[in-house]
Parts: sequence; C-alpha cells; structure tokens
Amino acid sequence: MIRNDAKPKIDTREELILALNEAAEIEHSLLIQYLFASFTLKQSVDEGLNPLELEEVNDWKRTILQVAREEMIHFGSVCNLLSAIGSGPRILRSNFPKRTDYFYGLDAPFELTRFNLKTVKRFTIFELPQGIDKSFGIRTLGFAPDPLRYNKVGELYNKILEAFKKIPNILIGDPTMQDQDGWGLERPKAMSERILKPIRTLKDVEQAIANIVEEGEGSASDPDSIKNSHYGRFLDIKKRLKEINFEPSRDVVSNPSTRQHRDSDQSMDISLITNEQTLKACELFNSLYNSMLISLIQYYSHLGESQTEKTLLKNISWQSMSAIIRPLGEILTQLPAFTDKKGSAGPGFEIYGEYSMSPTKTNRFQILNERWKDHSKSADGLINIHPRMPDVSNKIKWMSQNIDNYTKP
Repeated sequence: MIRNDAKPKIDTREELILALNEAAEIEHSLLIQYLFASFTLKQSVDEGLNPLELEEVNDWKRTILQVAREEMIHFGSVCNLLSAIGSGPRILRSNFPKRTDYFYGLDAPFELTRFNLKTVKRFTIFELPQGIDKSFGIRTLGFAPDPLRYNKVGELYNKILEAFKKIPNILIGDPTMQDQDGWGLERPKAMSERILKPIRTLKDVEQAIANIVEEGEGSASDPDSIKNSHYGRFLDIKKRLKEINFEPSRDVVSNPSTRQHRDSDQSMDISLITNEQTLKACELFNSLYNSMLISLIQYYSHLGESQTEKTLLKNISWQSMSAIIRPLGEILTQLPAFTDKKGSAGPGFEIYGEYSMSPTKTNRFQILNERWKDHSKSADGLINIHPRMPDVSNKIKWMSQNIDNYTKP
C-alpha cells in the first residue's frame, strides 16, 4: 500500500497494475509526440531547403522515427509485464495537450508541436537520465503530490522493478499470451536475443526493464550508453539546431484538433481545425488511428484468437502505421488548418472515446471490417486534397479488402 511518507512504495498487485498502466500511457504518449514532430519536417528542396540541408533534415527524421519504433517496443514490453501479473493491456490514453504536472515525475508538458529547438529540448527532458540535472528553462508547475511518486521515467521503472521483487507470487499470467516477436524491428543487438521475450521469471522482468531504461535514458555513469540512448540522440539534434540558420519544419500549428475533448487540458494552446476539407482529412486520420488501437487492444487482450488471427491483427496495426497513418499524417502538415489565417494542420491523434471488446470473436472482426469499409469510402472522397492521397486511399482500400476476405464465411 502506498503511504504518505517521503518515499512511497508499490507493494500490492493493484498498485503495480496502476504503475504499469501509467508507464504504458507514457510510452504511448511519447511515441505520438515523436511521430508528430517527424511528420512536420520538410521533405524536398521545393520547401526552401538546399540539398545539404535536406539531407540533414532527412537524417533527423530517420533518427526520430527509429526512436519512435523503439518506444513501440517499450510499449509492448509494458503490455507483457501487465499480462505477466494477470492484467490486461493499457492501450488507450488521454488526449493532448497535458500540462507539466499530468505525469508526476516529468517536467515538461505533453503536447503536439512541430520540430524545432524548443520541441527537441522537451524531448530531452522526457528522456533525461537519472543523476543528470535539467537546465533547459522549462518551468515546473506546482501541484499536489500524486499517490505514485517518481522523478523521471527511469525512477518509475525502478519502482516497478522493486515491486516485482517484493510482492509475493506476482507472476501469475500465462507467458504464451504475451507478445514475443518485437514487431519485426531490427536493432543493434545480437540476433539471438529476442526483442520481446515472454515474462516467466524475475530475471525476464529485470531484462525487460533494463532494455527500456537503457534505450531511453542510458546510464549517467556510462557515456557510451547515454550517447546511444534516446536522450543522447535528441541531445545531438538539439546541439545542431542551435547552429543552423534554416527552418527545417513546416508552419504547423500546435495541438491540432477536430473538436474539444473533455480529457485534454483546455488551459493550453489547442488549434481547432476550421478548413472544411482539412477537417475531413483529420477526422479520417483519427478514425484510422482509432482502428489501429482497436486492433492492438484485440491483439494484446488474447480473447481466443488463433495465432493466424493474432498475426493478422498485428499486421493490421503495423502496416496501418507505416503505410497509411504516417503518409496521411505528413499530408496533413501540408494542408491549411484554418479558413481565415495562416498555419498548416497536422494529425491530432485524437481518441474519441473508450473502446471495449465484444465477447464474441466473430463480432470483433465484423466491427473491424465495418470500420475499414467506412475508412475506404471516406478516403475516396478526399483523393484530390494532395498528390499523395490517391496512394493512401489505395492502401486503405487494400487493407479493407484483406480484412473483408478474412471475415467472409
């Protein structure tokens, strides 16, 4: 039980589930913020970059996308840890933006902002290693202590590891119900080491958490570890951004949104999209993103799907992100946000409500099938908004047909 002392601890299964839920939401939220910034980067000399500048911008984009992919692995590891203690996955999250004190131990707001020096500074704060002081000038707001107290993401994971070591009989989940193949991501590790391993023992827990912390923060006592971490990579970009004299990103508004959400922070800057065609495209993006999340919920919930069905669900999620959501997100950063003022839109990654799974497998796939058919119809009506949109529409149609073929008797 968590007490009101100087160093509250996690010492029940329920508290550990809550802590892992928070970790899952943090990983999911970081992933989205990194993707948004990468989508805003310019992509051609026609946008005012010379060839050398474009090459550097493309390097930054590759770096950020690689970090985002690794955050997806971290998210999968947390879902495995939740499964290992008998809980379900934490897929959904609250909408952007969130002020600095939304997560207890993080000293920067969660928001969607275009790639620039201020944004990358914020990213370095998210990944700041324990033992390194922050000195970026972002003010920490005052707030009442949360029941779960930690300083920096690494400390949250240390508390989670301590709880695994201390709580008796904590590993009760079926290891065969966990994700094990790492989403096809290649990383500079030995080929014999699986990226995501089933959590069977405390040693597996220690390795999973060590991988998350090592890749995110590195170790303050190991310079090489920090250099290769998310923190180190963002730090290198931040240093270079202080030297350049060109604008690497598009004029994208902060926190683009199709509507007001009760779970976003209304005191922060929110850009409501008013251009009619762009609004439709943003709503399509959000619906596609929500369908991807539904696939993930179904995949990680292990509700009786066969291995073939699980592979289908994983492919829907992975292919949606890389072949549909990413290009559509980049398109949105080139469309007008408003009817009466300047500024480009962007993907809001909005979640329109809670989703629950039908107890019947046939119904679960039928709902997915219907959603993707709707996506295909909506995309057909938007093919003229951008030269890349016909290709995105064709990929949505291809995905819809694949799901439809599976659900046919």
